[in-house]
Amino acid sequence: MANNVIIVGKGSIGERHARILNQIDPSIEIFFYRSLPSNEKNHIWTIEQAVDLNPRFVAICNPASKHFETFDRFWKLGYSCFIEKPLGCSEIDLINFKNVESRRGQIVQIGYNLQFHPGLVRLIEIIQQGMIGRILYVISNVGQYLPDWRPSQDYREGISGNRAMGGGVILELSHELHYLQFLFGRIVGMSSYKNRVGNFDIDTEDVAMINLEFHSSEKNNIPVHINMDFLRRKPVRDCTIIGDLGTLYFNFLENKISFDKNKNESILLYHENIDKDFTYRKQWESFQDSLKNGQVKKNTLSEGIETLNIAISLLAQTNKLENVEFSQN
Repeated sequence: MANNVIIVGKGSIGERHARILNQIDPSIEIFFYRSLPSNEKNHIWTIEQAVDLNPRFVAICNPASKHFETFDRFWKLGYSCFIEKPLGCSEIDLINFKNVESRRGQIVQIGYNLQFHPGLVRLIEIIQQGMIGRILYVISNVGQYLPDWRPSQDYREGISGNRAMGGGVILELSHELHYLQFLFGRIVGMSSYKNRVGNFDIDTEDVAMINLEFHSSEKNNIPVHINMDFLRRKPVRDCTIIGDLGTLYFNFLENKISFDKNKNESILLYHENIDKDFTYRKQWESFQDSLKNGQVKKNTLSEGIETLNIAISLLAQTNKLENVEFSQN
């Protein structure tokens, strides 16, 4: 049986997935599905060509605005699908994905690769051990200077700053909305401020400050604050968890977790040297296992729907800031 795989879209993420899939299994032959005819090797542009290849699965890596249309076509033809995050970018996408009917022998997994970071697993273990006591509040930061994100591409031509294609920090950086649910469970409240404050030639928000409240069986629910942006020159992705017995700090980029017991004592609890492709490899290994077992354990369609629901709700909110005046004494 041919070991063909179709990747829809050939942006930087599609090419990265192709490279990693071939590293995992050199027997895989990748075909890129794009809308326009091409003389390039292993490029296809019609659904008939795709069907003739009889692919093992289809990876959907085109703009988020096209995800459901693409998925719906291949899903109904009988193919398992991997969908790059975010799942979609609109209320209509949300409704459409909620109405997807399961099909025997087919699976769908969403591309939240950060879920496969070993530091997240370690973080949960530390929390469950009770080291920091009762969680009081959480701060999550993520940001990177947009022109530096994909240096080979003019940022004005990319998806990140294009609203119609599913750009903006809330959708592009929705890993935070996903992994925080993994850590803390069900969201019961939210508010947000988002805006375009930088000098970029884009039509999306480039900064968002989000407040979430997670249900807790303890004394109070858990307040979580997220800072997202396309603005800061030095990339950051971290999470600080403040408990009544100490503070955990997880630096995703340095793969480190530290514990501050008091002002004079900081303990390194986790540090692992992993390359930038590690979580992507683990994601694809998980997908391959799911294909064999017929069941997705991580990054299910329902998880993708819930994360998209949160993102769409945040985008729909108005910036609730009250105008105030103070007397000048």
